[in-house]
Amino acid sequence: MNGETYKVLIADDEYWSREKLVRMIDWGEYGLKLLKPAEDGEEVLRRVEEEQPDILITDINMPFVDGVELVRRLKISHPEIQVFVVSGYDDFDYVKSTLKSGAINYLLKPVSKMELVKAVSETLDLLYRKKQTHQLQEEQQRKLKLASSWLQDREFSYLIDNTDTLYTAGVSMELNLDITGYTLMLIKIHDLQHIPEGFDKDMQGFSYSLKKKIQEIIRNPAERIFNHVSKPNEFLIISNRDNRVLHKEALACMNELEKLLNSPISVVLSDHNYTMESIYSAYVQDISLLMLRSYERKSVTVVYNREEEKQQKERIEHIFDNAMESRLLSLLEHGNKKQVKGLVFEKLCMEDEKHLRTYLAVKQTLKQINNILLRFYSKGAEPKDIIDMENMNDYVEQSVERLHWETLCELEEDFIDTVMQMTDSEEADSMEAVAKQVRSYIDEHYDQELTLTGLARRYNVEKSYLSRVFKQAAGKNLMPYIAEKRIERGRELIRQNRLSLTEISYLVGYEDYTYFNRVFRKIAGISPSEYRSSLQEENDE
Repeated sequence: MNGETYKVLIADDEYWSREKLVRMIDWGEYGLKLLKPAEDGEEVLRRVEEEQPDILITDINMPFVDGVELVRRLKISHPEIQVFVVSGYDDFDYVKSTLKSGAINYLLKPVSKMELVKAVSETLDLLYRKKQTHQLQEEQQRKLKLASSWLQDREFSYLIDNTDTLYTAGVSMELNLDITGYTLMLIKIHDLQHIPEGFDKDMQGFSYSLKKKIQEIIRNPAERIFNHVSKPNEFLIISNRDNRVLHKEALACMNELEKLLNSPISVVLSDHNYTMESIYSAYVQDISLLMLRSYERKSVTVVYNREEEKQQKERIEHIFDNAMESRLLSLLEHGNKKQVKGLVFEKLCMEDEKHLRTYLAVKQTLKQINNILLRFYSKGAEPKDIIDMENMNDYVEQSVERLHWETLCELEEDFIDTVMQMTDSEEADSMEAVAKQVRSYIDEHYDQELTLTGLARRYNVEKSYLSRVFKQAAGKNLMPYIAEKRIERGRELIRQNRLSLTEISYLVGYEDYTYFNRVFRKIAGISPSEYRSSLQEENDE
């Protein structure tokens, strides 16, 4: 019955009456587990505590504790148990006293099979309806908790996203931070492509559960934990505890979350601050410290140290200086793709005492290189091609966060191949079947991290050839096609009006809402929030 197994306890002081009920129907067919029958009311009361039956079928006339008293006591101590009584008494007043005590059904001996089946079926239906009601109540409570959690996240995110945010007295007084001061701990999950099973891409549910998990790890209910609403892979903790204590908590969070999420984790501790007015500065400091971590797929903790921060920043130079820019432009003028790639990856991979391959170094170098490529190939290009190139660049930039060096290099190589190919006059051969397969694959997996190199490998073709034939078949390059597919799906989800924009951005493949907003605006001409507002205005008319 509905995939549930319920336990049944039969109670009667007469052996043959018990045995008749036991053998009258095949209890297993009804999804029921029949417990060993009880011989009197006292035994029932004892075994109810031990075995917790869902259904009790009891005789009224039993020694020690009769049926009426048994039903009354169970109604008080175990109201969830469904009880119906069997008796040889046909006195209506006695029947009424039993029903008033809490029995849901009454059967006269001798009980027929059809009467028993009917009573059991009614009881099972009642149990199922109660379960549905309980689940509905639990779901409503869950939604309220998620809504409350999200509202808190939104308010705190507003504090760290705005330089001009006014002092928030309510928050400060509640946390008592103006007296003791606070440290802002940033927990960065670098790869949220595959959140744990059980959430089915329910980002609000995931956020709420992960905050509870972090609370369990740090074991201090006074600390406020919130999820950055536009960056679902960032969790922040406002704590008034000493940084030495927080460092231990940071290590515990890093280790536990790395195992749970199968992702590199960065945990960053800001300097100590004394007013909520400085929370934006504390967040910026955390992000700055995060940029100084090594660019490798491992978890780290970073604790603010003024001298160390100064030394680290002095080491980071503009790797791609004016001389390198001139050299790259010269190679682009000659259309030498192989040497362009050689120069780019020579600089990206540079790692020695002077040029550490930090998060910042990789991000900064990629930005400089790709800006040069965009400026060079945007001259005289069609507006649509410029947007396509910018979308491809956004795709590469987003990938930096995942600390996956091989994938990042693949995407950057794809970007170089594609923008340099835009001016190629080479005719693409017909390869419609493969191009169609690739399009179908993208249409189903647009939310995943896709690369030209990976797709060429999947379909066993040379990637520059695949790039040409795909553009010939689809009318656009591969990365812009993926971006448009994501935004198309994003529009559909916005029209359904059930999810927040941050959740939608994650569902279509953007872990950072900032990138989703940027790409959406380029393709749709308006921001996601403006698009949602326009739909609401249409509905109001």
